Amino acid sequence: MIDTIEDTLIWLETNQFAEKEEFIQKLTELEAIYSLVMTKIHTAEDSAVKVPEEFSNDSTEDRSFPSVTLESNRGDELSYLNSRLLDIRNEHHRELLP
Repeated sequence: MIDTIEDTLIWLETNQFAEKEEFIQKLTELEAIYSLVMTKIHTAEDSAVKVPEEFSNDSTEDRSFPSVTLESNRGDELSYLNSRLLDIRNEHHRELLP
């Protein structure tokens, strides 16, 4: 999915003079994919795996941990892609108005 985001960002950056409808369609597709990725990440972070009580010595300690973690470079990559997406939206905000 990240490759799809990257490919679409490259298309948007290199086709800035495309027809408005085509540009908006690509941007909308990109935002949908990006939103899906972010939803999956946040869902994974929010769902915690509980450690059974018998494996814990202290009943007051936090016994939950994320079930899925991002590799640190993936998080950085997503931040960078988000920054590029926002730059494109800001640069073309007038064209994107209805």
